[in-house]
Amino acid sequence: MLKISELIGKKIEQLSLGKTEHKVNDVLFREDDNRIGYIVYHVQTIAVDQTNPRDDGYMNKASTWVAGMNTSNVPSPGMMSHQESAASNKDTYYIPWPEVDGITEDKLIYHGNERQKSENDNCVSWKSYKELTVIHPDGRELGQISDGYLNPETGKIEGWEITGGFWKQLMGDGTKTIHLEGRPDWSRGEWRLQSEPEALMQEK
Repeated sequence: MLKISELIGKKIEQLSLGKTEHKVNDVLFREDDNRIGYIVYHVQTIAVDQTNPRDDGYMNKASTWVAGMNTSNVPSPGMMSHQESAASNKDTYYIPWPEVDGITEDKLIYHGNERQKSENDNCVSWKSYKELTVIHPDGRELGQISDGYLNPETGKIEGWEITGGFWKQLMGDGTKTIHLEGRPDWSRGEWRLQSEPEALMQEK
């Protein structure tokens, strides 16, 4: 199995181009079955704003205004030099999970040719799952979701890594892995279990 935290930050390679200039920034999961819907990455672009040079006679007028004065520091009449300002923009792209061909130790490989700029509304960012409080059926707070375990072949979340809360009091190190079970309650910031959690076997 693969930790979600290990997927974030992996290089992205387009199969036909072989380029790895971008990295995974987020993962979107389908709410209905907890499978990956999209891999998300950002592209930084620099937009340069050029102010058109002024040749409207402004400098000629300025020369007239300062006639008879010490003009050693006054620019020569003519065209004003243009100014440039750069602004950084961030574009977000989405790779549908079916287009992912494989995940290696350091990169994710996909075969799609088109980069999407929109995603399905029924998907939830991994960032929204992190730090949800896991609630036992008896009402105990078991801890917070700190990571998740994926099946790389299916893209499905198989279990959670939980830290803090009850497990920290019981085990000391504060970390426990459990099989995926239950549903999120987004309004309360909770993941509510419906049965006794089972330990997750972390297959290599």
